[in-house]
Order: sequence, then structure tokens, then C-alpha cells
Amino acid sequence: MSMKTSIVGSANQWVAKDFKLKLDSSTLTGNIGISDLESSAIYWDLELDSLKLDGYLPPSQTTADRTDESEAVTEPEPLPVEMLRDLNLQGQLRIGALQAFGVEITNSQLKTQAKDGLIKIDPLQAELYKGQLALKASIDARGDQLKIHLDPKLTNVQIEPLLEAVASVKLLAGAAELTGDLVMQGS
Repeated sequence: MSMKTSIVGSANQWVAKDFKLKLDSSTLTGNIGISDLESSAIYWDLELDSLKLDGYLPPSQTTADRTDESEAVTEPEPLPVEMLRDLNLQGQLRIGALQAFGVEITNSQLKTQAKDGLIKIDPLQAELYKGQLALKASIDARGDQLKIHLDPKLTNVQIEPLLEAVASVKLLAGAAELTGDLVMQGS
């Protein structure tokens, strides 16, 4: 692992310019900083060439190795609404190639911002299996109840290689199209 950057700042802000982090065969470059220390306003503009996340994950368990989790009942943890209200950030991340859980994703882009309890992802875009993924999302923590809005869209994603990557099965072939508009509310 190696890292290189130049840090520039003042009494109320700082930035890590020309940030470069190299881990194994992956390189992350860009700028990251705090534009206002008083309000903790964080920003970033980063690019990751490639990442094979599967190499960092523990090996998957077989059914015999797993404990019977269906019997264990736990109370759900409340969402950290106050923390969400305090977020103040804006950034974008581009990833050339990502492999996670066997799925290969290319040309990803994520833009996000959060301020005063409203968190937006617009857009999250990626190419996968000759198709496109696009997602707009928001989390609104400004009121008494948390509101989550998801607007996903899959276009022309080839099913056969995706199922083979995720579940090692060849049951279906063809292209998937999906659009959605999901709204959730609660705590």
C-alpha cells in the first residue's frame, strides 16, 4: 500500500490535492477535503481504476458450515436519524471496473450530496453484462418519519451471465428491463 498527496489548508478548510492511494493492483486518485470545518462540510472527487472486491471478502460458507440463523430473532436496530440529519457532504466517485460477489461492473459513476437532513444519490450509473444500471435515490430525514425514495432502472442487462456469476446457474437467457419507483417511510 502506498499513498501520496499534498495537503493545503487554512484555519477553516483543508484539501488533500492530487490524492493517490495504491492498494494491491487498485489506484484511487482525486481530491478530498473539508470546505468548512465549522459545519463539517466534506467533499470529494475521486476515481478508482479497478477493484476486485471478492479478493478481500471471506470465503462463502456452505450450508453445512452455517449456523441456523432462522431461529435467532433479534430486535431491529433503529436507523441513525440524527446522524443523517447532521451530514454535510458532496462528492463523486468514478470506478472503471469493479468485481463484487462475482458480478462484474464497469464505468460506474456515483454522485451524492447531503445537507440539512436530505441525502441524494443522483446519479448512480454503471454498465453490467452489456446493459445499463441507473439509480436515483434520496433519504429525507428532515421530518418525524424517515422517507426513502428509490428510482432504479435496468436496461438490456443480459440475464444468463449475471445468474451464472451470482448463483452459478444457467436457467434463463435474455435481457432484463426494470424500472421502479419505490417509496418507504418509517423509522
